[in-house]
Amino acid sequence: AVDPQLFQRALLETVHAFVLRGPALFLVWPGKLSPIVVDPFPISTGTGVAAVAGTLAIALLITRRAKPGLRGVWAYLAFLALGFLSLNLTPPSDTFGSSSALMLAAVGVTALAGGASLGRAGLVALARGLVLLSMLTVVPALFDGDHQFAGRLGNSGSTSEVALLGAAVGVWLALRDESFWRWIGALAAGLYAFYVGVAPVLAGAASFALVLTLLLVALPDARRLVLLLGATCALLFAGGRCVPLPQLPASARPAENAPGDTGGIAVRKLLWSSLPEMVQAHGFLGAGPGQFQAAYPPFRDPREIELSTHERTLPETETEVEHAHSDLLQACVDAGWLGGALWLAFLGLVARASWQRLRDGHDGLRAPLAAAALAVRANALWREPLLWNPAS
Repeated sequence: AVDPQLFQRALLETVHAFVLRGPALFLVWPGKLSPIVVDPFPISTGTGVAAVAGTLAIALLITRRAKPGLRGVWAYLAFLALGFLSLNLTPPSDTFGSSSALMLAAVGVTALAGGASLGRAGLVALARGLVLLSMLTVVPALFDGDHQFAGRLGNSGSTSEVALLGAAVGVWLALRDESFWRWIGALAAGLYAFYVGVAPVLAGAASFALVLTLLLVALPDARRLVLLLGATCALLFAGGRCVPLPQLPASARPAENAPGDTGGIAVRKLLWSSLPEMVQAHGFLGAGPGQFQAAYPPFRDPREIELSTHERTLPETETEVEHAHSDLLQACVDAGWLGGALWLAFLGLVARASWQRLRDGHDGLRAPLAAAALAVRANALWREPLLWNPAS
């Protein structure tokens, strides 16, 4: 007989895991049934959806009477407090940006509490759900060659970021799981490797390579790892060679996709080199959360403008820089050097805990999610701040 209380607990945990994935699922849902198929402001809509999901997550936390263990969350909360103080001491010029940033930061707290409160059923549901979400994100994007494989999110980098978590979980499942989920995980990892070669997405490929390297160190007895490494490299190479990126004329490129498709190492170097001056100019508490786009133009390097607009051949004469393209640098801009140090401390605590779980090869519940955590932290350091995109 099934214990009703255990069944109810498992059911609530599974629902909670689904709610945690809700905003990303909403934003990447493919086809004409997509809620954002004609939405000109998907980021803003996604922020609202994330807020609703955060409210439901709190309700589920209370209903389940769960007590999440949140060691190290003090660094995250202190970082948020500095950002809030900055906005109150210096009135924001972009009030919508500040509201969105604070809302996503608050949702981050509910996501932390929700994930940390999950037991066996919830952790399994979250890990497997991320694998399915990864494939749901990548497969439609592979058929989006007319828009440079941008996918539903309108940006190959954002698509890669969301799919990366499930791909990292998939690698662990392919190595350690003994059920049919081993093959589903391997399929998700293979599709992701092929996609980042097709798009191409350098940050996603580098983050995925990092996960494989860490698994190689943490699980030296994994017999399937060599085969998986070889298959991943082959798929990455095949994606870059067999499906050439269409060279669309500037007039045919969607304007909303242009900023995301005009990055690259050279652009990032020029962007990052100008940020210390910006942080210093805004004093101890930084520019404030959500103020980057409004505050950055005076510090922007003219050479970066020429590079990011392909010498002004894009539909927009100039593209706006929406964020710092680095989680750590974004934290310094939002909350000053102290805020950046607190965010770095939080990242360090997450990385240490994730590495400990990853090395414990017998922890089949948290180790897959530890791989995902390490992957997304690495990706956010050199591509996009985690608290900027609601799908993240």
